[in-house]
Amino acid sequence: MASLGLDYDPGSYPRLDGSSRERKRRETHERLYASALEEIQRVGLEGARVEHICNRAGVTRPTFYAHFQSKEGVLEELQLRLFGAMLERMERRVEATSSLFELTDALACGVFEEAAAQPESLRREVSSFAARHQSQPEWAGYPLFQTVERRFAQVHRQGGFAHHSPTELTHWVMVVLNGFYLSYPDRLEEGLRGARAALRMFICGLMGTASRPT
Repeated sequence: MASLGLDYDPGSYPRLDGSSRERKRRETHERLYASALEEIQRVGLEGARVEHICNRAGVTRPTFYAHFQSKEGVLEELQLRLFGAMLERMERRVEATSSLFELTDALACGVFEEAAAQPESLRREVSSFAARHQSQPEWAGYPLFQTVERRFAQVHRQGGFAHHSPTELTHWVMVVLNGFYLSYPDRLEEGLRGARAALRMFICGLMGTASRPT
């Protein structure tokens, strides 16, 4: 089965209790997940057929629905896995920045580099799914959100951004990133340029200056 470059996140499932039943359930879930992504990548979500997914995974239709409520549930899990893995890797990059401009640049570059590692067909499907369901990840539960929030808090304590809370500012940054990421699934360079420009204007506006950062 071809690899899609998606890392398995052990935190997505309960810890094994040593039982063969739980181990088999998890293995079946991963096999179904990979088979479904291959089917969606091949023909798109609308064209994907559950029976084809099951045949490739070697399971029955009831087994599929025991793991996923629908085909859309596969894309929802993909979105959550990608988002969680992306934020963990990007946290190290953000920690190394020394200014808010560097921080937002690091965030934007990290998001689009992660996107480039995934098949374009799957990026389009995830973008379309997110737009239809108008869903937004729960950013506040991830360490990266807290890291960016701390940086805004430092500026806030020094008298900057007095009219906005660090949490509010961090949320807005994530909304901008998410918007550009989902809007440019097949034009990543254009999306990256737009995200960097929008975030730099955002920071300049907060700092009360129209000057362009070097």
